[in-house]
Amino acid sequence: MIGGPDVWEVVAAIGNAQAAEPDLDRAELLALVSATSGVEPRLIDAALTYQAAFPAEIEAWLVRAESEATDAHRRWLAEQETLSR
Repeated sequence: MIGGPDVWEVVAAIGNAQAAEPDLDRAELLALVSATSGVEPRLIDAALTYQAAFPAEIEAWLVRAESEATDAHRRWLAEQETLSR
């Protein structure tokens, strides 16, 4: 998405919002993600449309991002252990 988060980031935010608030309907979910991310609801809807058209691509990005976050956290923990010696 031009000038904003990537589609996979919006999809991740939607997934996180759904996990935190499973009883929200679609409109409420889009409003919540919009309010917490600053992304307009129409762009969130566009991200959902893209995900529906290219689910494997978005899933690959989500897996990659999770792996990179896990690696970064592991490195940070190692650094903290080194600093505490």
